[in-house]
Amino acid sequence: MRVKHSLALAVALLPCHWAVGQALPPRSSPGDYPVHQDSPSAAIAAVRLKPDQVGKMFSSDVEKNYVVVEVAVYPNNGALVDVRLLDFALRFDGEQETLPDTPEDASLPWREKSGIKERVAVTEEAGVFVATQKDPATGRRTTSTGAYEATGVAVGGPQGQPYPDPRKGPDPRVVADRLKARALPEGKTSRAVAGYLYFPQPPKKPKNPKLELTYSAGGSAVALVIPGK
Repeated sequence: MRVKHSLALAVALLPCHWAVGQALPPRSSPGDYPVHQDSPSAAIAAVRLKPDQVGKMFSSDVEKNYVVVEVAVYPNNGALVDVRLLDFALRFDGEQETLPDTPEDASLPWREKSGIKERVAVTEEAGVFVATQKDPATGRRTTSTGAYEATGVAVGGPQGQPYPDPRKGPDPRVVADRLKARALPEGKTSRAVAGYLYFPQPPKKPKNPKLELTYSAGGSAVALVIPGK
């Protein structure tokens, strides 16, 4: 009984040290990434994915709309680090700066263009009706005719028959699942974690391809200069 109790206690304590899911396996050390820098609580390392890699892995829409950066967080000496997406930002050409989108938001441009939204169908109907009724005064039956027109509105396709995707290419649901599966996991951890951050392209195309990834947490900040594509 004492052995079972000890095992249950050990299992119960595991989430305190490993509270986030694993998206990508982090490399052996921060030095295995092209750029890395230490902060008071963790070492931050990063590498930018090439646009053609993004297109092959996800879709051409994600490739056009986002800069994807693989980020790894290595807590110092087993420290408990709270990983948050909004602690990161990407600065383009030293001026324009964007925050990472969630995987759900990153999949929106793809979803909107793929026709995955429910569609509104308008139907019109016209015809002639024939009505027979009994005259309450005479008891005789009378027949009358007339014409009618009707307009109907329906949302979505017939039950069990979803609308076909008008575009050729990856299933948008599969793309959304891939974005989520590879995203940098959020939460508290004392072990190294890695994953992708999806930064929206700035409105104005930068002249300089140089990128600067910043990480701010606990009152301190670090900046990693990422070489151009």
